[in-house]
Amino acid sequence: MKNDLHKTFGEIFKDDISALLKQLVEIQQYQNHRNESLEWALKLRFLDISRAPNLARVSRERDIWSVNYGTDGEPIQTRADRPKLSIPIVEEDDSDEPPVYMAVSWKWVGRAENVPFGCNHNDSFRYYIRRPGSRSRPHATSFPDKHMDRVIQVAQSQGITKIWIDTECIYQRDGDGDMYPRDKELGVQVMDLVYEDGKMSVGLLTTPLIHQGEVDTLASLLNGDIFVGGHTKSFAIKPHVDVSKVQMLILRILSDPRWSRAWIFQEDHLASYGMTLLIPHSEHIDTTKMYDFGNVTGELQVKMWLFRECVTAFCLAQPDIQRWPTDEILRKAKRYKTFNSTSLEMYPTTTYPVLSDICSRSIEKEEDRIAILANALRFSTRLDTSDASPLVSSDNYSLSAILFALILLNGEILYSNDDILHHTVQSYLKESQFVIKAPHPRREQYFIDHCRFRNPTITMQGIETQGWLFELFVGRINSLDANQGNRSNCISLSQIEKIAVRNMRKNEDSQAREPRSILNKVDQAIVEMIVSKLDEAWPQCRLVELMRRNLRIDRKPPPHGEEDPATSIMLKMMAAVVQTLEKGQEARLARPVSEPQDSPPSALFISPQDWSTDDKQDAVSPMYVYTSWDNPRGKYRQERLASLEVAPYDKRHWAQNGRRLIEGSFLRSYAWVNGIWDARGKPMEKYVFPFVGDGARTSTKRKRVDEDEDE
Repeated sequence: MKNDLHKTFGEIFKDDISALLKQLVEIQQYQNHRNESLEWALKLRFLDISRAPNLARVSRERDIWSVNYGTDGEPIQTRADRPKLSIPIVEEDDSDEPPVYMAVSWKWVGRAENVPFGCNHNDSFRYYIRRPGSRSRPHATSFPDKHMDRVIQVAQSQGITKIWIDTECIYQRDGDGDMYPRDKELGVQVMDLVYEDGKMSVGLLTTPLIHQGEVDTLASLLNGDIFVGGHTKSFAIKPHVDVSKVQMLILRILSDPRWSRAWIFQEDHLASYGMTLLIPHSEHIDTTKMYDFGNVTGELQVKMWLFRECVTAFCLAQPDIQRWPTDEILRKAKRYKTFNSTSLEMYPTTTYPVLSDICSRSIEKEEDRIAILANALRFSTRLDTSDASPLVSSDNYSLSAILFALILLNGEILYSNDDILHHTVQSYLKESQFVIKAPHPRREQYFIDHCRFRNPTITMQGIETQGWLFELFVGRINSLDANQGNRSNCISLSQIEKIAVRNMRKNEDSQAREPRSILNKVDQAIVEMIVSKLDEAWPQCRLVELMRRNLRIDRKPPPHGEEDPATSIMLKMMAAVVQTLEKGQEARLARPVSEPQDSPPSALFISPQDWSTDDKQDAVSPMYVYTSWDNPRGKYRQERLASLEVAPYDKRHWAQNGRRLIEGSFLRSYAWVNGIWDARGKPMEKYVFPFVGDGARTSTKRKRVDEDEDE
């Protein structure tokens, strides 16, 4: 494998687009769906500290250094200057209750590394690890003793008795390769599960805060005291705040070597709200004045998400985020959700920024970037990065192409871009990333990160995937037709209905919703209006039944954890339709392309600002929305959704009997489209989305099909 992340695809493949496409197709042969890794994760190992002595007490009684402590916590006489403490490793059992543990995130260091100045910390023990089995002899841990003191004290303060540390819980000591040849290979593929499933995670910093002013500034930052209005959402700094002082404090924390490691970035990203930073400080510091930094002596406990939130908001309040030190700070500690919230209503998945963060950090083995990217983005499709894999063992494959293939295989939706050969993998993703408007404010970024193609295959022509193609109703159907009634191509609220809705909004009780519900009472009333309109015009409309079913569920939501993902998404889509109609806008009706023109609608879509494929000169010109849905079975697989305004590439993809698209058509995507659709019982069909091509055919700008184009 060649690290060519700094090169363009043109430099890597000598300006041969077919060579790039050929390698992308080849790479997908080496997929690894990590089933063995998931089996490995069912038997996680932990350090069991249930019988360890209380280290908070030990640290206050330094005279105990003349004794040793056994696994039962009882003192044993010893002649050592510093006593030994043997900690057993235990395996996760088969009980239904998930294990309660703390995962540790740290930068691997040499055993001879000195304790940072200002920590005033003395190691309590020489720690030894005892693996399961009567023949297993305890070994000195490769995890620094001073760090073990720190994590045990935090775990004990939280009542946690199991600790996960990679260097001990993944067997990788000298000689382990014979008995556990694949332990590390399997373990690195499930780091997302390790850090997500823990009760808490701790990130160890070794750069201490020495001065009281530093800690006070950190407290003001975390409390939001430096922001106008006292909260980060203002993105404005109070006039009296010394900006340079805050910058220096942040840079001091970010100078810790922990922030430069790709593996560490992954752990921070995956643990999310569960990650707590442990920042050492000098003994004389008063930590109780302005902020709750926890109750562990010598440690400032800081929630990672809050630190990133406040740091990002602080940077966004600066006049130029491209200048140092703001750009440096954002590169290391940006919170994607906060950063994206300042842009337009639409924003992309986190794929590009995560890739950029991983590529900018140091790592020992380049192939680990592949597993880190897959873990950080929770990809279900993986690539084989074992030592025996041709992707790793040979120099035939480009790291840039491997990362790009991994992203495509996991359904990333991209705009077509002809200039791929002039881009690096990072710049191409930045240029081509698809922007999406979440239908509901609840967990917006989470929704957007699930907007992906289902089960894609890379071909020489592009991304082949399956889905349903809907055709929008066009024109206005003749209302004089007795068999058709008064039917339109869209849904909107009448003036009387708008007045009724405004009056309902004045009642505070109408804004209430059931716990875990998506829609409030007014929203539900508007849904009833939509259903009534559809039912009156099309008594056999299946969309009516689907909306009523979802409405019943929203009024009586299931218990937490029992929600159906498809129902949750459809309810959010219904909320988006409600909001659109309340604003006085229309929602377009649609039917599957495989159904007759006189069939009732089975979809309702919101205009993406303006339909890119709408031919103003041709009222009956067809317009299409491609949708797909995937809710794979299994705890560790994620649902994927697509809903795109699309158009065919050329006339070759029309059916012989009229202006209908056929299966296998080449589609160009233009915009994300929120809406409701009913495709139950309808088979999915294959379509191809080219991501590179020959000039105008892959432009993201609309180019109408020429009716006179040669067959």
